[in-house]
Amino acid sequence: MCTRSRVESRVLSRLLQQSLGHWAIPSALRRAEWLMRERKKEVRMFRKVGVLGAAVTIVLTMSAVASVASADVLTSESGSVTTLNGSNDEAFSLLSMDGLEMKCAATEYFGFFSSGASQIQLAFTQNGCSMFGLSFRIEPNGCEYLFRINAPGTTGTTDVVCPAGKEITFTWPATGAPKCIVHVPAQSNLGTVTATNVGSGSKREVTLTLNFSKLKFNQTTGTAETFNCMTGDNTIGSYTAKVLFTGRVSTVQVGIFLS
Repeated sequence: MCTRSRVESRVLSRLLQQSLGHWAIPSALRRAEWLMRERKKEVRMFRKVGVLGAAVTIVLTMSAVASVASADVLTSESGSVTTLNGSNDEAFSLLSMDGLEMKCAATEYFGFFSSGASQIQLAFTQNGCSMFGLSFRIEPNGCEYLFRINAPGTTGTTDVVCPAGKEITFTWPATGAPKCIVHVPAQSNLGTVTATNVGSGSKREVTLTLNFSKLKFNQTTGTAETFNCMTGDNTIGSYTAKVLFTGRVSTVQVGIFLS
């Protein structure tokens, strides 16, 4: 049984033949074929444009990713080598294997950087250090902290870098026969460092929040007659602090900031 649409099509075909002659249907068919060819051209063009659009989207996306990845570098408004000084009054604390806590009242950092640096390497000194009521001596021996700040969200990592064969030593007490010597070797990924811009203009400064949770050290017993510590390796220490850094060229403060 023919459907209504098929019947209507046949009636329309007969009417066209009667009114336009036998060339009507072939012309209509040629018209249909032409429309199909044009449609295929449009589809091909659309696909090309679609591929081009996708390529443009990928390029823009990669550019955005590259921009994020290259962000967070330390910049000096002077545009030249800048002296960097930082200090904190928060106690440096390291727990020995014997349960004794080594504390320093303050730590100072200093070094230089070129504008656009993604990492900074700083020497340090520590003051007011004592353990069990006796002061101890810290010798960096050329070792420094390397702060890597080139990371999304201005959060990076910290290393201890040392000359070949050197390490940081803590000798307790500071004078007389030593009771304990703590050794901190070169190492990487002590924990996180988070950078924050502070202030405006030439008074701009940068705060680094340090969170060391993987500080490896070992200790050796001293030669004193009493209260010597035990010898041990691969002890894990921790340290947290917030350090405010200021930039200077000669003696003049210049603005430093993350950009």
